[in-house]
Amino acid sequence: MDVIQMARDLGVELQKSETYANYLVAREAAEKDDELQTLVREFNLQKVALTTERQIEDADSENVKAIGARIREVYSQIMQHPTMQAFDTAKKDLDKMVSFAQHIIEASADGEDPLTIQEPSCGGDCSGCSGCG
Repeated sequence: MDVIQMARDLGVELQKSETYANYLVAREAAEKDDELQTLVREFNLQKVALTTERQIEDADSENVKAIGARIREVYSQIMQHPTMQAFDTAKKDLDKMVSFAQHIIEASADGEDPLTIQEPSCGGDCSGCSGCG
């Protein structure tokens, strides 16, 4: 079996995993959540309004500030929404699994023993970190 076929097989196995199944369920729930989708649509419309307002030569700075504040408010509502939180968690779990698989492949290409490669660690100092996922 060649390496490309093995990568395809890995993709098939990834899609059979519980992590991937959880991601699909969470994504579908987010897509079907009317309240969440309303917030996402408003967020996108506000971003367009901000871009449009900024392109005006003599843009009203108070209006720009107000739109920016509304964008932050809606974004916060989106990220605090339980359906979005579940989706975000499922997406992070999937990304972590894919990242580790990619790390194994890359480390193997650098000559490391693929059977002993461990998941990368940040070292534990979280002061400047955006999160482990």
